[in-house]
Amino acid sequence: MEPQKQPPVPVLSTILMAIFLSVLCVISLVIYLALSWQNPIWTGNVKLILSIAAVVMLGVLAGLMVLYRKITR
Repeated sequence: MEPQKQPPVPVLSTILMAIFLSVLCVISLVIYLALSWQNPIWTGNVKLILSIAAVVMLGVLAGLMVLYRKITR
């Protein structure tokens, strides 16, 4: 019996779904921040927290892409 070189389809589809959802979250956060960044309700701390959240989401997205590439090879 030969070893499998490709992971099963559910694993790949789960990873692709996670990457897609991460991209959607980052895009929606960027659009929201772009539209309401100049609103006076935003204090310095809120802007800092939202900026950190965007960076963390981008980091998660990059990690998922690396994981996907590692699994598919």
